[in-house]
Amino acid sequence: MIIQYLSAATDLMDKSSKESQMAPLDYAVSQKILPMLSGPTDQLSDLMEGLIECCSSLTLTSRKLKQMRDTGDANGFYQYFA
Repeated sequence: MIIQYLSAATDLMDKSSKESQMAPLDYAVSQKILPMLSGPTDQLSDLMEGLIECCSSLTLTSRKLKQMRDTGDANGFYQYFA
């Protein structure tokens, strides 16, 4: 699914600037992978921190991960649609 998304998005998105070169991957991760992450903070906190670190160059994904972490830390459960 991700490969197909990247294939289509790469052709459709503007990648002319340095900031937009990673846009297809950024949107793919943000829209296809992050919604699959949900669970108690005690089980996912290490994963969330690792993802935040490795996805720091993906602007949209990084912002959503930090929002998920902050909300999850406050209520004890990580989820995308919160």
